[in-house]
Amino acid sequence: FLGWAVGAPSFGFLYDILKKWRDVFWYGTLVALIAGMAVLYVALPSWLLPYLLFIFGFSASSHVLVFVSTKRMCSAKVAATSLGLTNLI
Repeated sequence: FLGWAVGAPSFGFLYDILKKWRDVFWYGTLVALIAGMAVLYVALPSWLLPYLLFIFGFSASSHVLVFVSTKRMCSAKVAATSLGLTNLI
């Protein structure tokens, strides 16, 4: 949870600088996938596990950008519905 708490505002800041939410989202997802696969399938020393889990949480928090992009793509009239459907998926 610590990685998520640090990563979500960081990805928001990075998005504000780059203005490309898809690139930021996909790179974050790729790093999360690699870190998650390493945690699950690679025999790692126990001291390395917290660092990889932090990296996983940090990069997985790029998912927050999906909600921002959904809000910006939809009109104010259907914003709550679109965000609810995004959360459902």
